[in-house]
Amino acid sequence: MPVPVVPSVMHQDLMANKKLEDPYLRLNELKAQWVNDKTWQYRHEFQSPQVPAGATVVLVFDGLDTFATVALDGEKILESSNMFLGYRVNIIKALTSKESHVLDIKFDCAKSKAREIRGQHPLYGR
Repeated sequence: MPVPVVPSVMHQDLMANKKLEDPYLRLNELKAQWVNDKTWQYRHEFQSPQVPAGATVVLVFDGLDTFATVALDGEKILESSNMFLGYRVNIIKALTSKESHVLDIKFDCAKSKAREIRGQHPLYGR
């Protein structure tokens, strides 16, 4: 499914692709609850840019909501569990090792992940 604008929110992307009605209108919020119960993945394929020798290339993530795993060419480069933290990842080695790349960002279902974390801490279950 194409993503028209980055940064983005899954609800916006689904609306842009006519898969979800605007949750801010009428009772559409009730019809949109399923979106929060899913794991979502964004994928972007790109070619290495021309990078001058000695330069650094950094991926910047501000506000990955909430449990996210970022992989570049199948290798995990970042795991986030806090929407309010920004992250910077130097990817120059990956860019200089080959021409074509795939960036994957997987957003775990926050509700499921919270239940999993709660299960690991017996005091939270009381």
